[in-house]
Amino acid sequence: MASDESRLTRPWVSFHRRLRDTVRRWLAEGVEAGEIRPDIDLDAVALVIVGMVRGIGLQALGDPDAVAVDAVVDRALDTLTRSLTR
Repeated sequence: MASDESRLTRPWVSFHRRLRDTVRRWLAEGVEAGEIRPDIDLDAVALVIVGMVRGIGLQALGDPDAVAVDAVVDRALDTLTRSLTR
């Protein structure tokens, strides 16, 4: 059973690490450009962003009638913008 689990877990973990690394690089570029506050924890914020995107997507898939995706995405972007900019 452990080998079946690891066959599924490894690709999932690898995919999400690459995704967080990509988001982290985008955030670092924003810091360098002066668009994002330099005092943020890039790793933590990348994890938060990936979690938000995945969570919104899962909620929309699981209960599409209850999720106004456009409104939720707008709110998430507003929240991120307020917390990441000066």
